[in-house]
Amino acid sequence: MSDAGTDHDARDEGEDGRRGGSHSRGAVSGAVRAPVVDSVALISALPGIHILCAADAPRFTVLAVSDEVLLLSGHTRAFQLGRSFAEAFYSPASASGAVVADDDPRTEALLAAVATREPQEIRQRRRDIVHPDGEREERYWRSITTPLIAADGSIAALHVRAEDVT
Repeated sequence: MSDAGTDHDARDEGEDGRRGGSHSRGAVSGAVRAPVVDSVALISALPGIHILCAADAPRFTVLAVSDEVLLLSGHTRAFQLGRSFAEAFYSPASASGAVVADDDPRTEALLAAVATREPQEIRQRRRDIVHPDGEREERYWRSITTPLIAADGSIAALHVRAEDVT
């Protein structure tokens, strides 16, 4: 007698050999096939501060941001998507508009996540919010940068989750 989850016939397998055939979701003979997910829609809908970046160091192209990121930054999704992490989230260092990201713990966490393939945590860091009127609001943040590993073993993207700990 065998387990119900181990016996199946060929019609239950899809073209890639995984169980589930042509079904888009749900259980098939005890197996659940992961749905294809629109990462921009998923990250946008998550409560809290979430950023999805490409693992294209040192650029780290912003692929998706949650609605709370937009609220806090005062920028639109169209402004942030496709920009480098530094362009989207660091303030210009000079009147020339040059963006400085060297030695920033957030950049270091992104680089370390790619190098080690392990989550990287920034326990607490001051990062003020600058309101449209120029007024600064003191805030402290904790964040974790997690590499998302693809089926082929490569790093598909980096997920950054931040939390206000002020």
